[in-house]
Amino acid sequence: MRKRIINIDNSCWGIPAGKSESGETEKQTAVREVNEETGIPIVDEEIEHLGKLNIEYDDWIVNFSIFYVHFETPPKVVLNSHEHQDYQWAPPCEILKRSDLMKDVDVIMKEYCLGKLDMRKI
Repeated sequence: MRKRIINIDNSCWGIPAGKSESGETEKQTAVREVNEETGIPIVDEEIEHLGKLNIEYDDWIVNFSIFYVHFETPPKVVLNSHEHQDYQWAPPCEILKRSDLMKDVDVIMKEYCLGKLDMRKI
């Protein structure tokens, strides 16, 4: 999770996300965005596509691809200080207790993390 400085839905905590650049696959976008927002280098072979989720805002619908990568130990995070002010490693069950999540982070945790992943790995 990372805490944004500017929020499109006036909440605080979310997960790395972003738009594809020209010619990028969804997986390449996820790898780039995680690195840009956290400084964590990931290679395509380490990341698993879990599914898609449409998130509806007032004026548009965003189609998110959900990816997962497993770390044996949490890697060092280096935040982009122009975009984010804090980060926190937390299991989905703890994330779901928060009331200050970006839109549909709770849905992602419930449908993709709790439902599709072995909780011993999270």
